[in-house]
Amino acid sequence: MGDRKKTPAGIMIFLAVILVLMLVPFLWLLLSAFRPNVDLFNEPFGIPKNLSFDNFAEVMDSHPMALYFVKSVVLLLIILKIAITSCSLENHKAEASLRRLSLGFSSSNFCIPLFPRLL
Repeated sequence: MGDRKKTPAGIMIFLAVILVLMLVPFLWLLLSAFRPNVDLFNEPFGIPKNLSFDNFAEVMDSHPMALYFVKSVVLLLIILKIAITSCSLENHKAEASLRRLSLGFSSSNFCIPLFPRLL
């Protein structure tokens, strides 16, 4: 009973089922984003009759999205500077003590998450 082999067709069917299970919520989310709220609450699983960008305009008007974007970019640049500085200092230290070994491996190759260093 345990001698059954996995056939390529069986694997493909399994992967197709997984694909459908992953795509259906994404498509529902995408269709819901372009529907007016009235249509969404009346027919949550129906196909939209007319596409509307009002939901996106409402979000942009009610929240300072440009400010959020600028703050994210500033935070990204700060973290990037810290990561590059710490990796270059560690690499310099490794090169001074183990010059030959450091040529093959830099500290950034090991990619241990950098956030514990920042704490």
